[in-house]
Amino acid sequence: MPLVATRDNLESLLTQIPFDRLTKTFQDAIEATRLLGFEYIWIDSLCILQGDEQDWLVEASRMADVYSGCTINLVAADGPDGSFGCFLERDVKPSQINMYHDGQHTQLSPSLHTYLSRTAAGSRGWCFQETFLSTRSLYFCRSQMFWECRATRAHESLQLTRPWQSNSIPLRAWAVKGGGRITAQEIAIQWLALLIPYSGTAVTCPKDKLFAFSGIARFFDQEVGYQTDDGASSASLSDLGYLAGMWRVGLEYQLLWYVPHDAKRRRKTSLLAPSWSWASVDGAVKSKQINSSMLRVKTTPWIIRDDFEIIDCTTNLTTSDVYGEANGGALTVRCAPLKKIQTYAGRVHFRFRDLRRGGVYFDSSDSHSWTLFMLPVAFEMNKTWGLIIEATKTKGVYRRVGAYRMKSLSGAPRERQVMVEQSSRIMITII
Repeated sequence: MPLVATRDNLESLLTQIPFDRLTKTFQDAIEATRLLGFEYIWIDSLCILQGDEQDWLVEASRMADVYSGCTINLVAADGPDGSFGCFLERDVKPSQINMYHDGQHTQLSPSLHTYLSRTAAGSRGWCFQETFLSTRSLYFCRSQMFWECRATRAHESLQLTRPWQSNSIPLRAWAVKGGGRITAQEIAIQWLALLIPYSGTAVTCPKDKLFAFSGIARFFDQEVGYQTDDGASSASLSDLGYLAGMWRVGLEYQLLWYVPHDAKRRRKTSLLAPSWSWASVDGAVKSKQINSSMLRVKTTPWIIRDDFEIIDCTTNLTTSDVYGEANGGALTVRCAPLKKIQTYAGRVHFRFRDLRRGGVYFDSSDSHSWTLFMLPVAFEMNKTWGLIIEATKTKGVYRRVGAYRMKSLSGAPRERQVMVEQSSRIMITII
């Protein structure tokens, strides 16, 4: 049984930690720390009391400080468990550059991002946060070792360093430059560029889905300032609202996440976030505002419809930590009268003039009610993006079940918007 810190053995561990009772990965990490010339190491299972929820909540709220403040982060990237270790037998072969030009062909080794996405560490939610927050990371892998810091990336098989590519995760560029003040749409897009890759990872305990991302949320709040349309700066993002993994600033854009067709689509009862939050889905989500293959921001602007307005948004926290688990919530919006859509044998049928079917993305493969409604939210050139919702037993209260994209045959979304604005608007709540 691996040694962990508990309330019962804390006093003895403060006197001595038996080295032979540690897992091989922890033993190797301690040896690496000594070889690198450092005296201290943070190990979650020894620095956080296991089985003590109160201590865990306190320490979980400090993860942003722990990892952003560390000198170096050691990552046993290919280890499925603690028995794997860090020091692996490696057969490092020089890489070539994969290029085709005038009949010439050379081969380039996989990028760090590509390689790590296939490792055990790349699939762990907590590890995503740890490596993002750390200023330097050293990855111990089967094939070779990788180095990443805020200035460069390097690995053993290619005997040169690569400039650090800030556009792979845009927020990091601002972090290096000392932050900056950006608009609501920019905040939403940069946030989506972070949560999209995180959503594809897993945590052992489903209720930790938001906790394992909370350090990044705190870092984001500290580094990014919100600039209003008139150029005046405002309070911090968290003061304006952090809502089950999304910010109140730019929330309209963040609502348009969707579950791709090739991903597992399910909602677990243990995931308590409101249906409009990506945290309510067990699996990866995407956004058309982000080029997910490269994690780069698309330049095509999105325009929120004039007839879609968020009136209020609240969540029910399970602890005092605003970045922690949310047990439900309510999103109240003012919008045009809802358009009913029908489903037959699991297929959605749209019956609106000047629109043709685009893409329909259900959040879950579970069965839905026969009658659903469209809630248009934004325009992207000649496309309309919105949510698919179903009615609950309470009048005026709905639940999100998916998202949709529809393309206009006329290519004139503004004309449709004027037509909608002539209708009387209604108020609905999504839970």
